[in-house]
Amino acid sequence: MLAEPGRHHNIAGTILTFGFATAVAMWCLAALTHLPGATLAGVLAGPVLLAVLAVGTLLAAMTAPRASAWRIGLGTGLVAGLLNLLILGSVLTQTPTTSAPGTKAPLVSPSDSEQPVPFQGSGDPPAPDGSSLRPGALTTALGFLALACGIGLAAGALGGVITRRPLPRDRVDWPGRFGFVTAAAFAPLLLSGGLVTSTGAGLSVPDWPTSYGANMFLLPIGIMADPRIFLEHTHRLFGSLVGLTTLTLMIWTLVGRRTLRERIGAVLLFVLVALQGLAGGARVVETSTFLAIVHGISAQLIFALAMCQAAWMSTAYRAQTPFEPDRRDRRRKTLATGMLHATIVQLALGATYRHLKAGGSPGATHALLAHAGLALVVVILAVLAGGLLSARHGNDTPIAPIMRRLGHWIIAAVAIQFVLGWTALGALMLLGTPETPPPADQLAHAPTIPPVQALIGTAHQANGALVLALAALGLAWSRRLVRLGRQQPTA
Repeated sequence: MLAEPGRHHNIAGTILTFGFATAVAMWCLAALTHLPGATLAGVLAGPVLLAVLAVGTLLAAMTAPRASAWRIGLGTGLVAGLLNLLILGSVLTQTPTTSAPGTKAPLVSPSDSEQPVPFQGSGDPPAPDGSSLRPGALTTALGFLALACGIGLAAGALGGVITRRPLPRDRVDWPGRFGFVTAAAFAPLLLSGGLVTSTGAGLSVPDWPTSYGANMFLLPIGIMADPRIFLEHTHRLFGSLVGLTTLTLMIWTLVGRRTLRERIGAVLLFVLVALQGLAGGARVVETSTFLAIVHGISAQLIFALAMCQAAWMSTAYRAQTPFEPDRRDRRRKTLATGMLHATIVQLALGATYRHLKAGGSPGATHALLAHAGLALVVVILAVLAGGLLSARHGNDTPIAPIMRRLGHWIIAAVAIQFVLGWTALGALMLLGTPETPPPADQLAHAPTIPPVQALIGTAHQANGALVLALAALGLAWSRRLVRLGRQQPTA
């Protein structure tokens, strides 16, 4: 049985929460160490990833009673290891040494299959046999799982002897903590999606749900020699991780004693993630600019929902602590609502510009001008909402300190976004606009996008998603404060 708030320390709840959190951290590090221009040698990348696994399992064990520490460490290592098998498959699959029908050049040099050569041809894209596993692949996979379990067991035993303060048994709400892990899993997905758009990599993998004819989890790593292919395929993998995480959250919420709001939110979140994946796949297959715009807008809206879901499942949100009402709470709610709506429109205009400009549409200029003009409105609303949220005095309710911090974050994030926006506009004027995303059979001849421009555009998009999520949180917490205030007599 999974953990329930106010009950007891639950082994399964701890394992799931720390297992997924550790896997998310390992996936992020694996992607960072393999980014184009930042590839870390395999002899170093492996130990670094295993060190992250050891830290994650140790932290999990340190939250538990001494007698359960080794079991929690072992279970956490197993869950993290199983999730990491989804990316291990790329190195367990052989890279084909010949090109597919219709191509002019081999995908990989026959003399050295470990040194992939980016596809240089026309016609049909390469179609490797992704099911062609390397000799001993099954043994390697089982050995990796055994190693993950061994590290978890050792870390669990160490956690059992380290002096610590175990979490109070009557206050552990593991489903609520898993909600925060779920929200965190969206961050690398949004960042990788921003890089895909900024580098024109959206069409570098021409098929879906397969990748160059291979099972998505068995695409040989040699095919990812081209930076655009690596970025697009990494985005797909992070999408699968988010799908598994939201599925787990939904099941956990439905079988547990959660509120109706939490159950509806968890189900809606998973359904939207599934639809988002379908929209992304259809955008590739149909090469639709419209679907690209919808995919970009809905991604940030779903992230905002994930952040709200984490807030709804938190202990502070569920608390019913009496407090003295503040007459300005309604004003906080109104400003947060206005900021959220303005930010959504701003997001839609920005996503429309990015995709229309990449497709060479004349309507991109109008979207850019509207996006820049609305920026001032968003800044004014954000400063007003953030200032009023941060001015919520008193600690008579657990929500008040959260709202004060949230107000500070809103002001800081919108200030950063304003600077990034004008920086991105300056880079656009100096360096020009990205070219139309090249199809898979033209990657070798596609112009490269300046790294600085890609990073600025991605940072602007990612911080914009953060501003939207903070606006949604501001509305969620202020609504909760107003509702609790209604239940108390006015002073």
